[in-house]
Amino acid sequence: MLVSNNTKRNRTLKLSSGFTVAEMIVSIGLFTIVATIATMSLLSVVTVNKKAQTMKAAINNFNFAAESMARNLRMGVNYHCDHEMGIPLTSAKDCPSGGPFVTFLDSNGQMSGYQWDSTLMTINKLGAYNAVSDSFASIIPITASEIVIHKLQFFVDGTNPVNEKQPRILILINGYAKAKDAVDQTKSTFNIETMVSQRLANFGP
Repeated sequence: MLVSNNTKRNRTLKLSSGFTVAEMIVSIGLFTIVATIATMSLLSVVTVNKKAQTMKAAINNFNFAAESMARNLRMGVNYHCDHEMGIPLTSAKDCPSGGPFVTFLDSNGQMSGYQWDSTLMTINKLGAYNAVSDSFASIIPITASEIVIHKLQFFVDGTNPVNEKQPRILILINGYAKAKDAVDQTKSTFNIETMVSQRLANFGP
């Protein structure tokens, strides 16, 4: 009889030593919640990093375009701004009131220029000048689609050699960089004002 009671007690201890079904459900539920939160946090970090990289690439593109434009203008001559009838683009011309485009003779002796496209909101490079029509056949955007240019103005001064002033151009650029994702509304605005002086002397006799 003593042996039988011990056997029953051992069986009772064995049956009560594990997890119950309710405990297992609660444990699995907690683990699932923690895993879901961790996964969402990781995905959020990856998404933010991707957006940051995209924004950085857009800003780098704009910086390269702006620096290239300033460098080419600095090396050029015969600045012409705010086109008027009767004055060909090949003639130097001031525009103290500002204009959305500027043309010049580049370091290779070729007519070139830059303009603001108010429809596409881009900065375009002008090339393949046609002297007969006094216009450019090549118009190529130099800013990426993630860059939106709200305003681009060129103020040219000192093109008349009689004034003995070095020709210079004040460039004003206003716009913003946006993420590629159409859903994301993240923007990085910029307002740039820079002065470019012609490197080649333009003094009169």
